Amino acid sequence: MKKNWIIWKRTLGASLCELFCPIVLMAILAIARVLVDKTDVAAQSNLSRAQLYYPMDFLHAANTTTAK
Repeated sequence: MKKNWIIWKRTLGASLCELFCPIVLMAILAIARVLVDKTDVAAQSNLSRAQLYYPMDFLHAANTTTAK
């Protein structure tokens, strides 16, 4: 425990960054959350726009795979 205290005191700048960087980051995120407006977006399905792709058949010149 004494060794940890000595190392912490020797690298004071880095130790303070370890303490204050997360606090500053959370403050920035909290401020951004307050500034951004909340909007509700209606739910929608993307299945009607879904397409099925098959891999290219490299053994034949034409890919004869079709979706059923």
